[in-house]
Amino acid sequence: MQYINMKNGKNFLSLFILIILTVYIFISCKKEMNEDAPVIPAFSFITIDFSGLSMKKDGSVTLSNFQYSSISLALWNTLLNVNCSIPLNAFKQVMEQRAVNIDNNVWEWKCKFNADSVIVNATLQGKLGSDSIEWKLFISTSGSISTDNFLWVEGKSATDQTGGWWLFNENQSNPSSYLKVLWSKKDDNSGTTKCIYIKANDTLTNSFIESGSTNNSLFDSYYNIQLYKNNQINIEYNKANKEGRMKSLFIFNDNNWHCWNSSFTNIVCEN
Repeated sequence: MQYINMKNGKNFLSLFILIILTVYIFISCKKEMNEDAPVIPAFSFITIDFSGLSMKKDGSVTLSNFQYSSISLALWNTLLNVNCSIPLNAFKQVMEQRAVNIDNNVWEWKCKFNADSVIVNATLQGKLGSDSIEWKLFISTSGSISTDNFLWVEGKSATDQTGGWWLFNENQSNPSSYLKVLWSKKDDNSGTTKCIYIKANDTLTNSFIESGSTNNSLFDSYYNIQLYKNNQINIEYNKANKEGRMKSLFIFNDNNWHCWNSSFTNIVCEN
């Protein structure tokens, strides 16, 4: 009987030690993968959100003020969310992964996903400095689009998450600078994102779009657009009820605000 108890005690002690070692290894691995890893900037500071004023179609021939604003955003939606769909999707995917420390100050996120007929392997690296983080997004694809460890996006952000920039290259066939994104964040997590088209020798070069929020209770969000050097478009709207207004000399031939209500119908502006 005593022998059996001693044997059971040894088994219990062995099991207890195994559990402690397992917990220790788990905590150590978790610490290596997460502790001190740099924070990836929010997706809203990587591209422009166009969902606030998505295109509303109807059967009318005459465009409404709201539809003019949607058309003005459509070009930028193509330049950003269509032409840059692979790197932007890669950002979304890597944000859901655990970071792994591959060097003293370098962290890495990896993911693999399918995008239509393309298989994407993405690696995001973040190099932590004293007051900033350097970012590099490498992408390899196979299928209808083929790339090999292409540095598609690079950037830099402040460690306190107050701002930074991103630089998008066009594609592996033409690996030149395409878009530059400048962003800043306020204490309440709102902020501004500005995308500048920087492709060389192009009609749209130096055109830009900026989005952000305001303290105006009536129109709490905005887009400022510049096309073809001097063509300005200013759009202000309410995120909740979609009421808004638009001002553009080259569209309306005046400097007045042109408004719409929550039903997207033209109305006379009150101010």
